[in-house]
Amino acid sequence: MNYKKTKPEITLEEFLVLIKELKEFKSLKGNQYEIVSINDLILSFIRKSTG
Repeated sequence: MNYKKTKPEITLEEFLVLIKELKEFKSLKGNQYEIVSINDLILSFIRKSTG
């Protein structure tokens, strides 16, 4: 699943729905991250690269 921010602001609930199936993401600076877990409001991830 890919998510690209297109709306300037979204609610927390909208964000949580969008990331539910997310396994990895890339930062604006190009660093790659792997999602370890999502528990309630805590998103745990590991940086896989340093851009």
